[in-house]
Amino acid sequence: MRKNLLVIPVLVLLSLFLTGCAKKPGTTSGGQSTEQKKGLFTGKIKDAILRDTPLKCEWMSGGNSSVGYIKNKKFYGENTTKEGKSFVIIADNCLWGWQENKNEGTKICFDQNQTNDIWNSDNSPKDDYQCSLAVFSDSIFNPPGSVNFMDINDMMKKAGVTIPTAK
Repeated sequence: MRKNLLVIPVLVLLSLFLTGCAKKPGTTSGGQSTEQKKGLFTGKIKDAILRDTPLKCEWMSGGNSSVGYIKNKKFYGENTTKEGKSFVIIADNCLWGWQENKNEGTKICFDQNQTNDIWNSDNSPKDDYQCSLAVFSDSIFNPPGSVNFMDINDMMKKAGVTIPTAK
């Protein structure tokens, strides 16, 4: 139960970036791309995260547009809505989230087993995503120094909530 306390906020942030996508044309029923020879990947987001190649994924949902960058099991995403732009980084067993033109954000860390739970959870998006090979700097996975990140783990400890560790 307590492990879910950490996974739930992470899934909520991820859903901002990864929901609302429909199955893309050019895929087989198994989610394998018929376009792989062109350097495209189409499949589940957890499979994209586990790939050894850097990917850029773009999608639209309603009036929102999103772009995600995946490399070495790290994720950086931008989501643009009519209210503004928000960002998320998932790297090194932590998740950082913040909004454009704001100097505050949130950070939550989890153990390796919880990281795997995020991508394998029944709550993670089931849609197929279309991504292409990309070249980009690893620096996009560094949280901005100009943003003060509130540490959710520290808040939970101060509130007396025990943060479980992997067994």
